[in-house]
Amino acid sequence: MRADERALGDEAQRQLEDAGFFVAREVEHVGKGARLQADFVAYAPDESGALKPELIVEVKSGPGKVDRGSALAQLSRYALAFDAPRAFLFDGSWYEVDPTFSEAHETVPPRPVRRSDSTNAVELTPELLRPSIRRALWNVTGSSRAKGKAPSDFSVGMLQDVLGLVGHQFHSWTERHPLDRWPIAKTVASELMQSHFRATRLPMELADGMANLLAAEPNWQVVDPSCGIGTLLLCAGERGARREAPLLLFGSDRHAEVVDIARALLRFAGGDLNVVRADTMVPHTLSPNGGISFGPIGAKTSERIQLPSGHWTRDGDVIALTSLVSKLAPGGRVVFGTTPRFLFSSALNAYRGYLSETRWIVAVIELPPRSLDGTSVAPVLIVIENAAPGETLVARLEEDWASQLSETGDFYRAYVSHLHRR
Repeated sequence: MRADERALGDEAQRQLEDAGFFVAREVEHVGKGARLQADFVAYAPDESGALKPELIVEVKSGPGKVDRGSALAQLSRYALAFDAPRAFLFDGSWYEVDPTFSEAHETVPPRPVRRSDSTNAVELTPELLRPSIRRALWNVTGSSRAKGKAPSDFSVGMLQDVLGLVGHQFHSWTERHPLDRWPIAKTVASELMQSHFRATRLPMELADGMANLLAAEPNWQVVDPSCGIGTLLLCAGERGARREAPLLLFGSDRHAEVVDIARALLRFAGGDLNVVRADTMVPHTLSPNGGISFGPIGAKTSERIQLPSGHWTRDGDVIALTSLVSKLAPGGRVVFGTTPRFLFSSALNAYRGYLSETRWIVAVIELPPRSLDGTSVAPVLIVIENAAPGETLVARLEEDWASQLSETGDFYRAYVSHLHRR
């Protein structure tokens, strides 16, 4: 958009958001060899609460300058591409386009056909957020770094700029739906993992699934001793916030730059947090109710650490799990991601025996290969509770693992029943 059209666009967005739409700006659609970019796509909830495209808006900078025929032709392509049932022109006034896209008639500002006044009824998905977040990353970092060509250059200052742009765009929406700051922060984290922190291989669906398995209770202290940019803490925090069961979030990581980024993302979302630079160990002063972490795959410590079973190890994931389990409050729960080596390595026989004799191994869940981004390793999720030993739920999930770990999945329902059977 030109400067005059951008000012008009700001006004159009304000009016749409005041009416109750979720508004995405400069949204791209790629299909059949063609790339389209709509000025605005306005979303409103359907019967289920899912946000769906309801109208397309093309902004033009004044009645005397509008090529009406060209604008209507553009809108016809955009409406088809984005599956939007209504289309409008905006030049300071609103013009609704007829179904044949041959005429546009001046009208009042549009309103959603359906409107939900319940925050919890509206689902704000990453697909709706990504275009705006990617554009903010592009604006802040430049084209090469937005594509991940120079990840080491990304700083917390850049993140603050990105969050400022994104927060400004979605300010009206988050004023009405404050809990949606969580999915915005999670989508920023997801985009950063793809563009700048590719060594972090945890997809958001897996992080959400691990947060569901943790099933943290109100006011739990939840810790991730190798938190990275805070993905798992964001997922656990959002789950608690949407249940009016806020959590106290603690995280650490040996890399100072990612600690700063995790802190900024959690603060943007509204989390109660304490994120510090430290090795992958739970602080000795903390006795958490919950632990959620994905062990550092293949990492080795410089010195051997003695396990409670009496054996020694330099395996980073084993040391991280030991730190979580040993500090866990009575009745507390850990969800830990690792590799099949933890289940089958003969070197860990004694440690596995120690865990099964002193803790409740709630569940062992094998996921298929490539469930982690960028590696064919098949991850394993282990759920451990600081309680007397009991029956273990063992499962091997297939390609639909993400839906099975969601709250509506058959496996998750069986897991909750197993968890509360004690």
